[in-house]
Amino acid sequence: MTTSESALRAWGFNDRWGAVARMVEDHGEAARVVAVDRGALTLRTGDGEVRGIWRPPWDHASDEGPDIAVGDWCIIRPAVGDGLAVAHTVLPRWTHLTRKVAGRAAGSQLLAANVDVVALVCGLDRDQGIRSIERLLTLVLDGGATPLIVLTKADLCEEVDHYRQLARMSAPGFEAIAISAATGMGLDQLNAWLTPASTVALLGPSGVGKSTLINALSGADVAKTSAVRTGDRRGRHTTVRRQLYRLPSGVLMLDTPGLRELAAWVDGDGLRQAFSDIDQLACACRFRDCRHDDEPGCAVRQAMDEGTLEPRRFWRYRELSQEAEANRRRRDVRQRSNSKRRFKEISREVRRICRDREK
Repeated sequence: MTTSESALRAWGFNDRWGAVARMVEDHGEAARVVAVDRGALTLRTGDGEVRGIWRPPWDHASDEGPDIAVGDWCIIRPAVGDGLAVAHTVLPRWTHLTRKVAGRAAGSQLLAANVDVVALVCGLDRDQGIRSIERLLTLVLDGGATPLIVLTKADLCEEVDHYRQLARMSAPGFEAIAISAATGMGLDQLNAWLTPASTVALLGPSGVGKSTLINALSGADVAKTSAVRTGDRRGRHTTVRRQLYRLPSGVLMLDTPGLRELAAWVDGDGLRQAFSDIDQLACACRFRDCRHDDEPGCAVRQAMDEGTLEPRRFWRYRELSQEAEANRRRRDVRQRSNSKRRFKEISREVRRICRDREK
């Protein structure tokens, strides 16, 4: 192990990326992206922290390569003089957090990479967050990370057990922890999930206490915070960039801006995992292509009639399924359009080469 690799292990570097980094060490050194702010990168190298930019070795006008995100491991060319380091190659990702871009566009947005645990943070001073757990859970499972439901501001709620039960009903089989950063309630239980050199991302809307939680765990005001609005308990966008903090315990914690819009971008089996109870019921339906409407022998409908499946959970499942299917159709259209554009570019280049040979 090199000295540089040893220094990076505190930031999550391990043999998974070390083997790849050594294969391309002639092209630069390994670094982790610890912050992204309007295209500027903050990179953690074996020698410390440097500023950098992302410059992939391809023409963005003619090809689409992967974005770079907080948590990524990459290969960089070190800065020369007062210049910036250049990140030019992203190492294979272990996990990712990806959502659909806001609006009706067909693209996706990479939120973070190489995260071990994602804490789905909901504030108990309002109940809107509970209703978004399935959506957040689908996103996390689709990217391969381990989800953990964290219910903050428990000191402001008189029905903690009730909301914890609602969270577990929204995410059966996954852990739900109620905490209070102000009183310390539940922090010991949360700390059991926070192992040194592991990366934990906090995901949730503004105002649920993500930055406050980081400060409570670190014992210092490392993340900026602000108060929620008193009228509707909505938070302000205090965190404006994604940033990875290394806490005194050695855990790496990723703070993210609050998400106003979280559209599903399901590309794997995250939806089936998030709704595994409905998926298992669907296997017992008489017809393989059952839509769970009015088909005879529908096990899902029977479970709702018998009260073993909450109708609201089924409708949320249907909503996300339809959303994911619409996104797939948009993505297919976009890919066909890109393929046609690329084919035209290649055809023009071939014609140009042929004309040059005839001269």
